[in-house]
Amino acid sequence: MKALIKKLIDFLKARPYCLILVIWPAQIIWYGVLNHLIVQDPAKSHLIHIPFDDKIPYIRQFSLFYILWFVFIAACLIYVLIYSKKDFLRCAVGCMFTLYVCMTFCTVFPTYHDLRVTDTGGGLTGLIVKMIYAADEPTAIYPSMHVMVSYVLAIRMTFAESMKGKIWWKAFIWFFATMITLSTMFIKQHSSADVFLALALVIPFDLIVRFLILPDRRFKEKDAPAGAAENDTVST
Repeated sequence: MKALIKKLIDFLKARPYCLILVIWPAQIIWYGVLNHLIVQDPAKSHLIHIPFDDKIPYIRQFSLFYILWFVFIAACLIYVLIYSKKDFLRCAVGCMFTLYVCMTFCTVFPTYHDLRVTDTGGGLTGLIVKMIYAADEPTAIYPSMHVMVSYVLAIRMTFAESMKGKIWWKAFIWFFATMITLSTMFIKQHSSADVFLALALVIPFDLIVRFLILPDRRFKEKDAPAGAAENDTVST
């Protein structure tokens, strides 16, 4: 056990830039507070509901993909953390930039929806939906942060140097991001309008991170973590 802990400490010491993640909890707290402060009243907040929403069925089984969003984020970040400073920072900063901009927008433009079902159904997936509904109010929804973060990571993972030649893994990542996106609508956690806006913003946000916040010139080969495979090192 001690040897394992030492390996973990050494791993993190070789990658001090992973400390950027310490600012993430502030967004989680911000969302938690805002999510319960927004009043679900059209006189005080903006109702997000378009006709297409009424054509989307409720499918409780998609709740599994919705909650696996957190695992998806962790898996992507851990993978790139192992191999490349550049890819890790672009993934991590891409996520946080997206979340903080969305939170700012949700704060000045409070939103909610009225799409939730009263009968979530039985079984494990029905219980999961009930738990999601209980923990997360249908507020601060526009655009969908689930969707934006999923595709920001999908794009960054596609271009990660350590993912070169791994076509099936890339396809799986895009498939999973798509299933997460569909889950937001099928369990009635988001309006399709939230999803459409998120999809429209993903590429602009990624370009901002890729070319303005973290352009190639900010990285050098020496920035690659010790022990990373030679073909996965960061280059200018």
